[in-house]
Amino acid sequence: MDKKQLAIEKHKEWKGKIEVISRAKVTTPEELSIAYTPGVAEPCLLIAEDEDKAYDYTRKGNLVAVITDGTAVLGLGDIGPSAGMPVMEGKCALFKTFADVDAFPLCVDSKDVDTIVNTIALISKSFGGINLEDIAAPRCFEIEKKLKERCDIPVFHDDQHGIVFAMANPVPEIMPDEAKAGGAAVVGTGRSDYPNQINNVLVFPGLFKGVLAVRAKDITEKMKIAAAHAIASVIPEEELNAEYVIPSSFDKRVALAVANAVAKAAVEEGINRVPYEEIK
Repeated sequence: MDKKQLAIEKHKEWKGKIEVISRAKVTTPEELSIAYTPGVAEPCLLIAEDEDKAYDYTRKGNLVAVITDGTAVLGLGDIGPSAGMPVMEGKCALFKTFADVDAFPLCVDSKDVDTIVNTIALISKSFGGINLEDIAAPRCFEIEKKLKERCDIPVFHDDQHGIVFAMANPVPEIMPDEAKAGGAAVVGTGRSDYPNQINNVLVFPGLFKGVLAVRAKDITEKMKIAAAHAIASVIPEEELNAEYVIPSSFDKRVALAVANAVAKAAVEEGINRVPYEEIK
């Protein structure tokens, strides 16, 4: 069975790559009365007095919305919001696997900038961060800009803040072999079957872990640069070579390095809501 057919079979078997699991036990009348009514009224009242308490009494502080309109899904183009769902689910799985950040996929059935912005802004109170995904240019730039103006949580469209290599995936602008034949000394790619894979999974799990840890209000250029330096710092200088300029997506040091660097940068810029403590 080739990879394409295997992927189809596994997705049919999984019927979704994520699920909602209760963190609260609700197996007895007492547990029910605490997790739901009447006990749940108490944290509601505290949050009503101080909205920031939502970070203390709900999952908001570790929950990211992964949102698309389905117009630029992978290298497949405008295939629609429903067809983009497998990618959004996959990204949510990566958030959890690489940074223990909970994420929820949302697919918006509109190509209108203002409709998309309004939809996301209206549901943003449920989340600690917004990760825009696979939205076609140039609308993606306008959507991110408008959401940053309306929301008091970080908004980030990681497809538009990259990495100087030929990163188109699955078919790059130039294949690594051709680049080497043309004289390139160091070649990076978005593909997993070549050295120096530069995958956004190196960035977004740790980045959101960092901004959530200090409850940052935004994601700035300084924070993105700090993330880049953190990724680069994972590889000791003596280990660097033409086929190893960036760590593996599965290197567990990456997410924590990025998280700490981003959190520190947020504090330096004064956009944190709580003090920085080392993220472990």
